[in-house]
Amino acid sequence: MLAIKGMSAAVAARGCRPARARRMAVRAAAKPSGDAGRASHVAHIKPGETSEQAEERREQESMRVQERVKYITCREDYDREIAAAGSKLVLLEVTSDNVCQTGLKEEVESNWRRKQSDIMQPCVNLKHSFQRVARECDDAVFLEIIGDMGPETKALCKDLGVDTIPSLLFIREGRELWRHAGHLNAAEDLGEGMLFYNDTLAGNEKATSFVKDLHSGADLQAFLASRPKGEVTCVNVTVSTSAPCIHVYPAVVSLAKHFQGYCGFARLDIDLAADGSEILNKYNILDVPLFMFFRDGVQIHRFSGGSRSDLLGQVLKIAPVPPPPGAVQAR
Repeated sequence: MLAIKGMSAAVAARGCRPARARRMAVRAAAKPSGDAGRASHVAHIKPGETSEQAEERREQESMRVQERVKYITCREDYDREIAAAGSKLVLLEVTSDNVCQTGLKEEVESNWRRKQSDIMQPCVNLKHSFQRVARECDDAVFLEIIGDMGPETKALCKDLGVDTIPSLLFIREGRELWRHAGHLNAAEDLGEGMLFYNDTLAGNEKATSFVKDLHSGADLQAFLASRPKGEVTCVNVTVSTSAPCIHVYPAVVSLAKHFQGYCGFARLDIDLAADGSEILNKYNILDVPLFMFFRDGVQIHRFSGGSRSDLLGQVLKIAPVPPPPGAVQAR
């Protein structure tokens, strides 16, 4: 089972700058410049909106982001916000106005021939995704570090082990659960991480409306006992720090929504179960993500793997296929 990586305990000796100075510095650093700045200032007009309404909406969205995203400029800021978050999920974005790396071991050599605005565009897009999630998700904490703003932020990034910009860190109770480094696939991992760790679907809908979260072996037995007679039930066994578990979970939720009334779905995170070791032994769990299929409390099939298409194939093989939307079932 994967171990959860702990956050570094080192604390920078220097104190933060005065709060007013920090806010002014962050505001100046966060302001886009050049072509990217001009492009981002123009509000996207939605169908039925006037340009004035679009601009008003953009201003309201910007104010919401200012309320939801807290800028971190030193270790003291970071420790305070992590402590204040308690058990809430913390999403930390490390960003820059001048650096946008892919996350690959070797950055693209042709970058020197490209305009700076083109190089930065993927990070501008990621910033928009981060801000949208921050606006819509009320039950998580959002922090941002401009990693190259000054000596204090550089020291904090080094302390957190961040050497790629942008980076996204998912943290709970001071422990780093998972991170994504670089802009490649960052927006997708942002959404998948929020779904896996914070139960958040688009529009702030909750995944647990479709996939029951289980926290112990007793929860598992109670869930199986609660299912209708003859119904196939799929239990997704995961661990908190496994990228394959995170990446396949959107497919689990999608299948759960589609198969309502035909196949029940639940998720059991071994890392969060007090009797996790007993569950591993009882069900002979060697790999995750694992999908165990039950009928009337008896395990009838299991599948281990992180392929979404393979998971779909396994569910279709075991569970009855729901009728198309709008179809009338034969009696």
